[in-house]
Amino acid sequence: MPRENGETRRAFNARFDQPSPEVDPDDRSPEGDRLLQVFWRLCRFRTQGLNGPDPLQPGLIRDWIVTAGWPLSQPEIEIVFAMDAAYMAACQRETETKEGG
Repeated sequence: MPRENGETRRAFNARFDQPSPEVDPDDRSPEGDRLLQVFWRLCRFRTQGLNGPDPLQPGLIRDWIVTAGWPLSQPEIEIVFAMDAAYMAACQRETETKEGG
């Protein structure tokens, strides 16, 4: 995902002669699959604003953990928030593309 200046992490790494590992999307860990499942389950309860989906809120995640009985560590919660930030950015790009801007 590009940063505010449009530079991707891969381009940033290349600028500083750092490697950028190739990731095989089919080579996922069970932990990653679990977090993807958590993320999409949480998305069912996402609110919708006038400009599209609203970001996931900490209270929603807390309530879901208690209700669903799926414990998440603090690092896992941070990963879910990072996934949500990427999702929100993709939604914003899609909206801008549809609006022609």
